[in-house]
Amino acid sequence: MSVPQMPLLFATQRQVDQRKVYDLVDDLENNEDKSAFDIVVKPTHMSNGLGTVIFDKDRWDNEEGGWNQERLFVHMQKYLAQRADTESEALKSVIPGFIVQPRYRSVLDFKTPLEVRVVTLWGKTRMGIWWWGRGTREEKRNTWIVRRPKIPGQLGEDDAWEAIHEHTGENPGFHKALELFEKAMPALSAVAEAIAIAVGAPFLRSDFFVGSERWGVRLNEVAYGSGTEYRQLPGGMMSLVDDGPIIARILQEGFRRCQIRHNPENFLSRLGANGSTYESLKVRNLPRWSVMGLAKLELPAEALSRLEELENEDLPSPMSNAQCETRHVSERHRMGFSFGRRCQTPMPMARTPVPPMPQPAPMRLGKGVSPRAMSWAPPPLMVPRRSLRAQTHLCDVSKAEHCMVPTPMVRGKLAQVNWHVSPMRIL
Repeated sequence: MSVPQMPLLFATQRQVDQRKVYDLVDDLENNEDKSAFDIVVKPTHMSNGLGTVIFDKDRWDNEEGGWNQERLFVHMQKYLAQRADTESEALKSVIPGFIVQPRYRSVLDFKTPLEVRVVTLWGKTRMGIWWWGRGTREEKRNTWIVRRPKIPGQLGEDDAWEAIHEHTGENPGFHKALELFEKAMPALSAVAEAIAIAVGAPFLRSDFFVGSERWGVRLNEVAYGSGTEYRQLPGGMMSLVDDGPIIARILQEGFRRCQIRHNPENFLSRLGANGSTYESLKVRNLPRWSVMGLAKLELPAEALSRLEELENEDLPSPMSNAQCETRHVSERHRMGFSFGRRCQTPMPMARTPVPPMPQPAPMRLGKGVSPRAMSWAPPPLMVPRRSLRAQTHLCDVSKAEHCMVPTPMVRGKLAQVNWHVSPMRIL
C-alpha cells in the first residue's frame, strides 16, 4: 500500500542463521559512519519491549563488557524460544521472529521514539494513544488523542483532535509532544483507516512513529487487539472515563449490522499475502498495475495528501532528555488535572464536589429476549448514561450507518470482558 516504514537490515523467523548474524555485525563494524550502530534489535512476536535492545555505538562497545557477534546471536536465540503467553490470542499465535532496523530518533528525546497507537473501529478512527504502560513510573504520561467532530453526530475529514491526560507537573517536552500529536492525527487517522479497510478488520491498532527530521512519519506495526487502556473526556465531565465499554458496544453493534462477509483471501490477496492458514502464509511484492485482474491497493489520495502536508510541517525545536523529564512542583503549589492544551498552566484543584452519577434507567427487553438473560447494565461509576449519548456517535459501524444507540448486552457476552485486554476477546 506504499505506507512508509522503517527499512529492514535483518529479518528472520522461527530460527536464526548464525552466519547471517555475523555478517550483519561485520557490516556494521566496517562502516565508518559512527551512527551505523544506531539500530534497534527486536522480536516481532513479543510485547511491551521484551527482548528489544536499542543500540548506539557506546552501548554496543561498553554495556556489560560490550556486545559482539556471538552475544547478539545468543540474545536472538533466547527470545525466539519464548512466547507472549499473557497476551491476546492473536499475539500468542504470531510466528516467532526477529528484525533489525535503523533507530528512529524523534526531535523530542524521551529515550524512545514518539509513537501514536491509532485505534480504528469498523474502518473509522476512534482515538490515538501515547502509551507509557500501566503501573510504571511514567503512567501519568499516558495520553489519548480523541476525536472532536466538527458536526455533532457525524465523522468527517475536518474533525478536530484533542489530547487528554492526567499528567501533572512541569515538562516542556511533554506539551510539545502533545502539539505534535494533535497536528499529526488527521494524517495518521487517514492512513490507519485505509489499512483497516484494506485488511477488513473490525478492530485494528496501527502504530506510527512521528517527530524525526530524517525519517518523517513511519508505520511501526499493526496489532489485531491491544492491551492498552481507553479514555474519553465527555462534555461537562471533570475527569476521564473508561471508553472500553463503549468500544465493545460499537463492535457488537457492528457485527449485528454487518450482513455481508468475505473470506480473508478477499482482502489479503490484494496485499500480496497468500495461504489458507497462518502457518502457510507467504507475502510477496506485487506489481503496481494489477493483481489477478484487480488493481493493487494503494493509499487513497486523501491519505497521501495529508501525509505530504504533514511532512512539510515544521517540527518542534529539538529538546534533550532533561527537557522532557517531569518536574513536580511543591505540594502547596499542587496542580490539578490538565487535559490537553486547554490547561497547560497550573490550575487549582477543583473544590466543587462532583455530583453523584445517575442510576441507569430500566432497560426494555427486545422481542424474544428472556428477562433472566438481561443481567447487565452500564456501570454508572465508569460510564454514566449521559456520556453514552455523547460518545457513541464517534465511530461508524458500517459504511452507511452510525452506531447511535448501543444494543443492550446479554449474559455471557459483555459480563466476561476484562477491559484491560483486547476488546476482540469478547467476540
